[in-house]
Amino acid sequence: MTTRGIATRVWSKPSATGGLLLHGQANIVMHKPMLELINELRTILPQQIDGFFFSNSGAEAIEGAIKLARMATGRPNVIVFQGSFHGRTIGTMSLTTSKTGYRAGYSR
Repeated sequence: MTTRGIATRVWSKPSATGGLLLHGQANIVMHKPMLELINELRTILPQQIDGFFFSNSGAEAIEGAIKLARMATGRPNVIVFQGSFHGRTIGTMSLTTSKTGYRAGYSR
């Protein structure tokens, strides 16, 4: 999904940004800054690392890490620290122990 232009109440002229990509979902659209970052990372990381995962939020990064850990180990559980905060998605709330209010009404 991409977003173009600027929303206003009255459309009298095309916006100055019309036709330019203002936002592209990182896992769907490969844009120039991301490709440049990948190329730079490849110069400093071991060659065995042949894939990258970019996310839009910390919670999404945590969810990706859970998936990777489960896939790599074949184990369903993860360990978290007491008092930790990982996010407000269902997956990250299950790991959050900093406040009971984050999980209230969602955990069983």
